[in-house]
Amino acid sequence: EPAPLLLDSSQVRWLWQQIIGDSSGLPQVAGTARAAQQSWTLVHQWRLERTAIEAAATEDTRAFLGWATTFEQRCRERGWIDEARLPDALLARLGALPPAVLLGFDEFTPQQIDVLSPLGGGRSPTGCPTARRMAFADRAAEFEAAARWAREWIGRGADNIAVVVPNLGAVRPLAERIFSDVLD
Repeated sequence: EPAPLLLDSSQVRWLWQQIIGDSSGLPQVAGTARAAQQSWTLVHQWRLERTAIEAAATEDTRAFLGWATTFEQRCRERGWIDEARLPDALLARLGALPPAVLLGFDEFTPQQIDVLSPLGGGRSPTGCPTARRMAFADRAAEFEAAARWAREWIGRGADNIAVVVPNLGAVRPLAERIFSDVLD
């Protein structure tokens, strides 16, 4: 089965707007679509059961559930996936993975826990430093520290290192330059 095409946030928002606009006649479709997209993400992150949502549903909740059904159907028909469901799709395709060390996270959603559990649940190996919060003068200094940390773990024999960067698209050239300088 081919991998689904990942929609970016603006494409997902457009799809929600189309679905809501076609079915509701609401005057504020854009705001409603933004709220529906946020709710959709929370439903998946926190593993909320549709039956539980239906049991406590208001008129607005029932409207959301109808839009969500249409959203899922259109994505399935067209081979699309959104960021809210991406962790689950990755988990289904990954299988067994080597253990991982996870540092710098305060809290995980149930969806994140499910995705991380095949990685050994984030257990820290012997010699792993205690996590600590650090502040940096700017993004470049933060990337340099992360690259040096990765180089240190590579030197200890780590096979796979991942550095999670929120909004990577906006800072990719800087991150690539710094990581290349430090790791080469």
